[in-house]
This record gives sequence, C-alpha cells and structure tokens, in this order.
Amino acid sequence: MIHNMHLNKEPFEKIVSGKKNIELRLYDEKRRKIKAGDQINFDCEGKIIKTKVINLSLADDFDELYHKLELDSAIYGESDSMLAYYNLERQQLYRVVGIEIRLIYKAGIDIGGTNVRCAVFDSLMNMADVYKVPTDQNKNGQENLSPVVDFLKGYEIESIGIGAPGPLDARKGKILNPPNLIGWDNFEIVDYFQNIFHVPVLLTNDVNVAGLAESRLGVGQGYESMYYITMSTGFGGAYVFRGELINGISTSVGEIHNMIVNEDKHHHKGTNPGCLNDQCGGFGLSLFASEAYGREVKAKELFELYHAGDPIALKIIEHAVDTAAKGIANIGCVIDPEIYIIGGSVAIYNHDYVEMIFEKAKEYYMKPEFLQYKYAKFEDDAGLIGAALLIE
Repeated sequence: MIHNMHLNKEPFEKIVSGKKNIELRLYDEKRRKIKAGDQINFDCEGKIIKTKVINLSLADDFDELYHKLELDSAIYGESDSMLAYYNLERQQLYRVVGIEIRLIYKAGIDIGGTNVRCAVFDSLMNMADVYKVPTDQNKNGQENLSPVVDFLKGYEIESIGIGAPGPLDARKGKILNPPNLIGWDNFEIVDYFQNIFHVPVLLTNDVNVAGLAESRLGVGQGYESMYYITMSTGFGGAYVFRGELINGISTSVGEIHNMIVNEDKHHHKGTNPGCLNDQCGGFGLSLFASEAYGREVKAKELFELYHAGDPIALKIIEHAVDTAAKGIANIGCVIDPEIYIIGGSVAIYNHDYVEMIFEKAKEYYMKPEFLQYKYAKFEDDAGLIGAALLIE
C-alpha cells in the first residue's frame, strides 16, 4: 500500500517531550493502518520524499534516541502515534518511535567499454552513492554486472535506468553487438535486472541518457527543443523535445554518428563509410592523423600539434571542422532545435574546435541567426543522472 503524508516544521520537542511507552498504533492521514512493506510518500513543501517501511517496533530507549536526534534540525510527520524524522542535511530518514523507514532510490547505470558505473538517487535526484567497476573484456555481461547487483541490493530500489553503447534494441531491452563490449552480444539486460529486483527497468543508448540529463537538470532546462551532441571518441547525438527523449521506431532518432557527410571510405564496425562519427570524432581524427604522420597519433596529440601550428594537423582539423559543420546544418534542416548542448572529452578540452565548427556551420545553416549552443553542465555523471531519469 502507498501512504501519502505531510511533513511539518514545528519544533520536534513539542511532539516528543514527555512521551514514553507509546502504544504501537500506526496509521496514515486517511486512518489506514501502516504495515511493513508499505510505501510512504512524504510531502515536504511540494517535494515528494519516497520511503519504504522496513519494520515496525518501539525504540528501546526513547530518551536516549531523542537526545541523539534533537541535535539536528529536522522536519517530521506525526499521524496518531507515528513519528518519522527526516534529516535534511544528511538526506536520511530515521526510526524514532514505532517505525523504521528507508529512502526509496532510483538507480542509474552507465555502461562503457572501460568502466561500468552505477549510482542511486533519492526522489529529489540527489546522488546518494556511486559505484564503479572496471569492464572486464574476458567476462560476459552478466559476469560484469554481478558486482553492480550486489551494490544495488544495499538499497530500496524503485526503478533502474540503463545507458549503454549501441547497437542495442531498446524495445526488447537487449544489447546487440557493441564493438567495445566484447562478450555482451544479444545480452537481454532489462530482463536480467527485472528478474532480480522486480522493478521497472529501461534501456537506451549512452548519448540519449546524457542528453536527457542536460534537458531535465542541466543547461538544457527551459528549452522546448534541445539537441545534445557528444564530441568524444565518437561523435553522437540525442534529441529531447519538451523534456522527453525522441527515439523513433528503432531508437535511431538523433543517431548522427552514422550520418553520411562525404565519400570517404573510413569507417569501423556498424557505421557507414564517410559517416560523421569517423570523420570528426576522436577515433576518426586519430585514424587520419596516424595515416598522415606514418605512426600512431592519438586525438590528444593531434590537437597539441594543431595548437602548435603544425601544417598537417591544421589540415586535418580544418577538414573535420568543415565536415562537422555540415553535419550540424543537416540536423538543423531536419529538427531545427532551439539549442545545441555540447559535451564529450574532445569538446571539453578543445573549446576552439567547437567554436570553429559552429562558426563554420553558420555558412551552411538555413537561418544562422537561430544557431545557438552551450556547453554541457554534467561531465562523467551525465550518463548516471540521465539513466536514473528514464523512469518517472
């Protein structure tokens, strides 16, 4: 059963002073009895704090417990004999008399080729805890996620959102054959978590969750139409309209990484020759640079050479800028977003690259006066936040 209750701000002492040996009679505001396993939603000035009843019992030494808790400022609720104490600073709920309750959390999982990260958020979207484990390419999906399951079992979880690299089938909750997740092919990840936790679970790609985080809680707030672009190892995107991800029938809306922008034949598994990802992302830049210099050159070194004025690096970056600008102009023709939000490691450490791309894009944009962009608020945590937001 779900109980909706209010929290007040009167002095805690007025309620607890002199109360000992209280009879265990616990009811909500509609006089419905509260029992173990029930959910209690506390309304605190319009913000809902979700909790779950773990067990019902009286405090052994109420005076000692009271004196311990009265040191903290608190808000609380009283219904008949029920007292629930919430510490705002610590974001914790405590048993006071008759009831032990725990916060209910949303879980967000961000799966990458290097690490699997997981975080739990309270109902106000405060991150309560985070966990990271290296992705082991010698293990399959279930084996890699086993430590994450153990971590989540320490919390009351109401939903799990997952962001993972593609290709994937979001409707079937399945990871297909991502090139950076060896051994995860056709892994039914949604069923895996639902069978363990018996809560709603949703899957989408990693760029989508980052875009959702920026739209709901980041610099995309207040914009009706927002397009998120990540410039990192890859070059991908996500479209958010009125705070909701726009996915399409196959979760491919916004998948600009596979957009064909020229006739170049460079590409890797799962992409088209001449695609935006392999022309402008870190992988593609490294490939072009390694061929031009006759040795391995990573994207980081390429930008260092560019900033030093090396003519080969200048040519490679100028080509990438022009190609990315055309890609953004293509997005504008189809979606015409109010704002572009730019994230990813290449963008974070090379603002001049981003600035040149958008300046060049004005030459191709139908109405360049409407071309606006901002840098993303969230960095590494964007995937975790957005994944947790997948389920309301």
